[in-house]
Amino acid sequence: MTLHKAMEKLLREAGRGMTTAKIAEELNKNKWYQKKDYSEISPNQISARASKYPEIFEISISIVNRNRTQQSTSKEVSKAPKNTNQIDRKK
Repeated sequence: MTLHKAMEKLLREAGRGMTTAKIAEELNKNKWYQKKDYSEISPNQISARASKYPEIFEISISIVNRNRTQQSTSKEVSKAPKNTNQIDRKK
């Protein structure tokens, strides 16, 4: 069985999308696809093969990044007193 056929079968049976790492892990376990050198399938191989067959696979990428328009809260944290002895209690 080819790698892309094994990937397709795994995703069909799972009934949901999976990360490239999880696909590689599962295919290394079930041995539906075996590389010629018998080394393990890597997540990068899964990504490359999925990209090569856009008619079979849909790739979704989620990236989380800091919103650069917001003020950093790290300044607010650094202004906070380090211990209760530094708090002005004259009120």
